[in-house]
Amino acid sequence: MNRFIKNIVLVNPFNPAATGTNKATSEPPLGIAYLAAVLRERGYECQIIDADILELDAKRVLRRVRSRKPSMFGLSCNIVNYPGCRALTGFIRSNFPDSLIVTGGPFASSQPELCLSEMGADAVAIGEGEETIKEIAGRFTGSLSSLGGIKGLLIAKEKGDMVETPQRPLIENLDEIPFPARDLLPRGHPYGSRLRGFPADAILTSRGCPYHCTYCNKEIYLNRFRARSVENVMAEIDLLSNKHGIRQLDVLDENFTLDKNRAEKILDEIISRPYTMYINMMNGIRADRLSEHLVNKMRLAGVFCVSIGVESGDQEIVDRCKKRLDLNKVLDATRWLRKAGIIVYGNFMFGLPGDTPETMQRTLDFSIKMNPHIANFQIACPFPGTELYSEVKRKGRFIIPTDRGVNLGFYAGKAFFELEGTHAVDVEAYFKKAYRRFYFRLSKIMDLLCTIRSMKEAGWLVKAASDKIFKLFS
Repeated sequence: MNRFIKNIVLVNPFNPAATGTNKATSEPPLGIAYLAAVLRERGYECQIIDADILELDAKRVLRRVRSRKPSMFGLSCNIVNYPGCRALTGFIRSNFPDSLIVTGGPFASSQPELCLSEMGADAVAIGEGEETIKEIAGRFTGSLSSLGGIKGLLIAKEKGDMVETPQRPLIENLDEIPFPARDLLPRGHPYGSRLRGFPADAILTSRGCPYHCTYCNKEIYLNRFRARSVENVMAEIDLLSNKHGIRQLDVLDENFTLDKNRAEKILDEIISRPYTMYINMMNGIRADRLSEHLVNKMRLAGVFCVSIGVESGDQEIVDRCKKRLDLNKVLDATRWLRKAGIIVYGNFMFGLPGDTPETMQRTLDFSIKMNPHIANFQIACPFPGTELYSEVKRKGRFIIPTDRGVNLGFYAGKAFFELEGTHAVDVEAYFKKAYRRFYFRLSKIMDLLCTIRSMKEAGWLVKAASDKIFKLFS
């Protein structure tokens, strides 16, 4: 045990000013739960504070840790919580001047220099964090120079200087990582998604995606797909079912069906077990990685909900953003899923490069032709580190800068940029028009009502809809 690092606090910060995010769906932060599991395996005392789900500002976070006198803080930073993360770092530095502060996550990995200089952290973990944080805890000797031999870091030096260490390779064998430390997350089931079974929990069976969509941040897992073994995945699901008694499993993979053979084996294993469990695949499934056979396996395994990323109903726009998706495959997949009695979500995005009123109208028309049970219309956001961000920086203009984080999410109804013939006023108008035209139909309202099977599901639907309806008339 390192005498300089004894107890560690991992925080998922809260940004009280954030708007336009999906408040109805909040999954447990498995990323920091994995970090806690790795650290505990090495004997370190860990605490997780999910300040986002508990809505704790910096002062309230510190009240929860003051008596512990943490020797190290780890902060998870994304584009929406960056302002809250920066405020929290300042409070930590004032109250625990001797504590080591490390930040990581997608925004920190894409903007490490900014996070180090503006936040005042001691180091930024770039990319995948399990091995990095384990080495930091084991090798820190009270001086930041002791971190110099650790890969995947940007480290603060005197007078504002920084030193970046070599890139850390991705973990090849995901089975070696212990299961997330769920017992350290807030109790009382504060997280929520579309619930058909209760209690619910979430799982990641793979990491990464090999596609090169221009709007997608790949700073953590790069463009590599790595999968846990079927045996390892089933051991975790068995644990969640037998020990925790879950009745619903939310699969958060970026691309669960990329390896269709592996996906089918997992589904077969679930079918063979005496579970009473619903499965929600709400994080996005590629339509071209589905088949009618696989969809039927999903139904037998208890999958009741699937989300499909479409983005645009104009094939040229889809091709331009490098999604490599044939829109005809979307129609096929939706038909199979509906036939199997599985709820279908379609995810669409306005304001992509090349979008005009004509292409956005085609997106709206396609959403109605596709006919998912629920359509999520969003406005494209240029995340730092993405090809979209670089394109806007080179050839367009930012209306809402994103390089220092933003308080607005996909659903705020505000355009972040203009590029070529893509104008903010058109993007914002189509965002509202799409929700009105898609949902304000008696047939669609009846379609939605017919998907409800529980009071919790009904409550979720009301909560998800109310914020969007308010935005349409604000």
